[in-house]
Amino acid sequence: MLRLRSLYRFPLKSCKAEILQRASFDDLGLAGDRRWMLVDESTGRFLTQRAVASMSQLSVLWNASGGVTL
Repeated sequence: MLRLRSLYRFPLKSCKAEILQRASFDDLGLAGDRRWMLVDESTGRFLTQRAVASMSQLSVLWNASGGVTL
């Protein structure tokens, strides 16, 4: 028998995880998981932990409009 011990969501790609008590799923998978990313405006490229290791320390909060705040 499989047992789920913990559930994490990463709202912002490459940033700190959010621990969930329960979750919902939609057509894209786990609702709110990796739906946002940071983009370098000068190059148009998205940032990853491979290039910016400190991203793993960034936490996000969901705001009233359904977006995230760093």
